[in-house]
Amino acid sequence: MAANFDLSTLEKIIEKTLESIETSRSEIYDVIEMARSEQKRIEGELEVIKGKVRNSIELVESLEAQSKASRLRLIEVSRNFSKYSEEDIKEAYERAQDFQVKLALAREWEKQLRDKRDELERNLKNLDFIIRKAENLLNQISVTMDYLRGSFRELNNKVESIQQRQQLGFQIIKVQEEERRRLAREIHDGPAQSLVNVILRLEVCQKIME
Repeated sequence: MAANFDLSTLEKIIEKTLESIETSRSEIYDVIEMARSEQKRIEGELEVIKGKVRNSIELVESLEAQSKASRLRLIEVSRNFSKYSEEDIKEAYERAQDFQVKLALAREWEKQLRDKRDELERNLKNLDFIIRKAENLLNQISVTMDYLRGSFRELNNKVESIQQRQQLGFQIIKVQEEERRRLAREIHDGPAQSLVNVILRLEVCQKIME
């Protein structure tokens, strides 16, 4: 009876453990799905950012060329006061300044886009790491659950085997007691042949016990 109670208690403990692990597995699966969804979103955003980075690089290169040309123009008009009017010099100066401001803004925009691109790429790497770790953890959990179920079945079989052996032992003891009582009666009656038969049956019982 005690063995049955222990087995039942153990079964409940293992089932509770398996339920807890199953819940954890479901939560990990949800994390993987959310990570994959976020990964897909970031991949789309990254493609857009990469396109903007390419555009910003082209803009910076264009502005650098225009800024260089405007500076050369300013140098030229500044060296030839007699050839160019004050208005021409002012216009060249303002144009050079305008391109410098635009170039500075474009470079800053490009830097921000590059930083954003790098951040998204880091996030993708982190998500990929999380997904791979979570998938590996899922595999480990599956193995653990299979192991627990298998161990419980094995333990259950062993306990049942022990119970069967105990039951057989009780039956043998019962047979021994009955044979002892019968032996006592037959010894009391005195027939030698009956005594020999009883001894033989006891030896059989002892062999069964072994």
